[in-house]
Amino acid sequence: MFGGFTADELYAVLEQVRQKEEAEQPRVKSVQEWIDLSLTEFLSSYIYIYMSEPEPEPEPPPRILKVRDPPAQKIKPLHPHLPQPPACVLMVSPVKTGKSTIINNLLLNESFYGHEYFDDVYVISNTINNDMTSRFIKEHFDVEDHYNDAMIDGLVDRQISYKKKDQPEVALILDDILGSLKAGSRVNTLSARFRHYNIKLLLFSTQVFRYVSNIVRQNTTNLIVGSPFPNRKELNKIAEEFGDVFGGPQQFLKVYALCTP
Repeated sequence: MFGGFTADELYAVLEQVRQKEEAEQPRVKSVQEWIDLSLTEFLSSYIYIYMSEPEPEPEPPPRILKVRDPPAQKIKPLHPHLPQPPACVLMVSPVKTGKSTIINNLLLNESFYGHEYFDDVYVISNTINNDMTSRFIKEHFDVEDHYNDAMIDGLVDRQISYKKKDQPEVALILDDILGSLKAGSRVNTLSARFRHYNIKLLLFSTQVFRYVSNIVRQNTTNLIVGSPFPNRKELNKIAEEFGDVFGGPQQFLKVYALCTP
């Protein structure tokens, strides 16, 4: 029994279906032929649909978009030769080769940054009171004649007390203090994180390259090398540290010789 039908009754129903199909499609001669024909038509239709569908267009790869500048960003155009903020500048220059003059021009000369480019300027210099060249810096900015870590901690605490969009834009100048710093001084680690506190210019000035910590060297974005530089061994160390930017230490020394007296 199949669903209440005997085998003979079920066969009779199938035979009626076959006869009806033959009436509608005279070309079909048997149940097997009807099955074969139906399968052929199905496969032909499937193949046609499959072949007629166009290949989907590959999706374009994702693009990295520039993060829009905040509306409060400085709009004063800077000469392309100047360090573009945020910048960590290392100035290595022997005694009496113009370090103070360069700092004066960076901060006070309107062709450079000028005295109104930064909201706040802090200068820490062991020699500020003995250097007549720096007297104008003392008049315009906050100046300290010694260094301690509490100064850096205070600056960082003040910056993070503001909402990010309200943080003042700061320049911090450290002139001739590296020889008196300890290895773990706050200002060395600051060179790796100054951008987070809206410090737009962090400048280290020194006469001796070996005083510069590895952290500062690795985070330097701009290098100023003074002239004349009588200590050839020190100059070679600078070339080895930064020479790859110029195609190697020897190429660095060639460019240095070309650009300096």
